Amino acid sequence: MFIPDTWFVYLLECADSTLYCGVTNNLARRLEQHNRGQASKCTAARLPVRLLRAAAFPDKRAAMRAEYRVKKTARERKQETLLRLSATAVELQRQGCVSDGYSAF
Repeated sequence: MFIPDTWFVYLLECADSTLYCGVTNNLARRLEQHNRGQASKCTAARLPVRLLRAAAFPDKRAAMRAEYRVKKTARERKQETLLRLSATAVELQRQGCVSDGYSAF
């Protein structure tokens, strides 16, 4: 999926059940790269991967901040955290509260 000016934080599950979190502006292309073993050494050794969740953010900065927070979260809460951060970022930007949709955190 490619939506101009939109960045995604995505969560993958590898064949060995490990989780991988990343950022991209073209989700379909990045998933293809992961499954070809060309995106990350971590996922290349654990093919195939499947998409568990992806969340849209208004800009790269907001997506990278969300990725950092997801990576610091315990495994069992990663999907929930990503969903919550995405909804909050988009709502804050819609309301005009912050320019990057994420600075309130």
